Amino acid sequence: MPQLPATRVRCVVKLGGAAITHKQQREELNAAALTACAEHLNACYTAHPGSLIVVHGAGSFGHHVAREGGVAQGGLDRLSVLEAFAHTRLSVCKLHQLVLQALLAGVLALGVAGVAVCSCGF
Repeated sequence: MPQLPATRVRCVVKLGGAAITHKQQREELNAAALTACAEHLNACYTAHPGSLIVVHGAGSFGHHVAREGGVAQGGLDRLSVLEAFAHTRLSVCKLHQLVLQALLAGVLALGVAGVAVCSCGF
């Protein structure tokens, strides 16, 4: 297996959720925009292997569910908000998988969920 050179992260790129989804529709991917982004990131990755971190927003995956469930108002001590938080996370995971699939067409990508590295007080 080829070894990647030890590199420092040179660039962090955020794919805005509103840019890679159709934010007005629930869980609607903007496939053309995501494909174009993945192609550009592939070029960056090819030029500088291992030196790129990509993060993405939720766009139409998550925001609708979170708003309907009142997640932004807090109240994780209420079962209804915990359920909405869980459904929001599920929706965002769907987008995350689509982003990874697009990136893996040309970039060695590994998904790490932000919620996995936070402390939510559960």
